[in-house]
Amino acid sequence: MRIVAEIPHEKYKITLFYHNSKYTLQIESELCTQSYQFRESERVHSPEIIASQLLQHSMLKDIDQQFDSMYNLLRKLTPKGPEIEELPTLI
Repeated sequence: MRIVAEIPHEKYKITLFYHNSKYTLQIESELCTQSYQFRESERVHSPEIIASQLLQHSMLKDIDQQFDSMYNLLRKLTPKGPEIEELPTLI
């Protein structure tokens, strides 16, 4: 698997990989990652196509909603415990 593009975005780290005639679009937020695979075809045949057509505004809105759901689930899965007190600075 090799990196074929890193797509600049203000909120996410977006990386496009290529391996065995498939593109993998990986979108990373702070603690969560989404990945989407696309078979190479006439419709999807270059990194530029994925960057321009698949990452349109409507898809990014759906990605935002998925990350919101993932973070909500992560909060539910994180055990609640005593609040962690801030440690004093030693130096």
